[in-house]
Amino acid sequence: MKRFITYFICHPLTVIHMVAVSSQLAYADQKESVNVYVPPVGVGLVMVDAAQDPSLKKYFKEINIKRWNTPDQMRGGVLDGSIDITFVPSYVGANLFNKGIDFRLMNIITGGILYVVSTDGQVKKIEDLVGKTIVVPFPNDMPDLVLQAMLKKLKLNDVNIKRVSAPPVAVKLAISGQADTILLPEPAATKVMMVAKKKAGITFYRSIDITKEYGRIFDTKAFIPQAGVAVRNSFWQENKEFIGALQTAMEKSAKALSSDPERIKKMTELVWKGQGNTFVKSYPFWNVYVDDAQTLRPDLEKFYNIMSTLNPAIVGGKLPPSEFYLNP
Repeated sequence: MKRFITYFICHPLTVIHMVAVSSQLAYADQKESVNVYVPPVGVGLVMVDAAQDPSLKKYFKEINIKRWNTPDQMRGGVLDGSIDITFVPSYVGANLFNKGIDFRLMNIITGGILYVVSTDGQVKKIEDLVGKTIVVPFPNDMPDLVLQAMLKKLKLNDVNIKRVSAPPVAVKLAISGQADTILLPEPAATKVMMVAKKKAGITFYRSIDITKEYGRIFDTKAFIPQAGVAVRNSFWQENKEFIGALQTAMEKSAKALSSDPERIKKMTELVWKGQGNTFVKSYPFWNVYVDDAQTLRPDLEKFYNIMSTLNPAIVGGKLPPSEFYLNP
């Protein structure tokens, strides 16, 4: 498969011969480059940070960070073979596998990044949305499906969902005063609260934590195994050591970012230029939780079963088998 090639240069200015020989041996099996695809939502920052880990350089000269902007764009790259490693909504990984696309779920990165923001300070729970219009990005994808599942469980029919293509569209509606209640992933929820107040004098509250509501409504723990990394099986089989090292790097990055605002800003600039301050304020609401898919299989299956109450086709008609869940 053709790959984009750029070089990750890290040579000392001077080096003795023995070190040079040792270095050549250490990188004897080093490959040119690999593309790692991240989402338009902030939690992808964990992948961006992990890609900078020096331990990964012995596997690839460069790890290129690419961003997809909509789930459909990501699916297209998976189907045409141009994507081998990508951040995915967890149910998308199950759907692809059950349809014969041999992608395995490597891990989960977040326990839920969805929030309802509203100008109505009385909105506190899903039931408070009755009679309201709520703007929701990514039609028939996350977060739309999670909201639909909650409304169905509570048998709430009088909630008007206004669907828009992506979070930036919802943010613009909020700033212009055309939307007063919005379901958003982070960091878009934080951005609405910051920008609407500054530019338009409109106060948005962080009204509903969808993760907590998920636990309450479905009588389970407040943890939505919402998204993580999926890898093409053929790539995983050829690069198991790299995938294991990437998993370790992501676990390290999650911890490092949580205590280092400057690191958040630096990593943000690599993909989301000018958004550093928003990401710093948003990070505490990301529920970052990096663990392998095999360990989290019970939580994932609970989530898949909930999604299936809307339509079994969402996860490809059935729960994926054990080989779908990796422990890199």
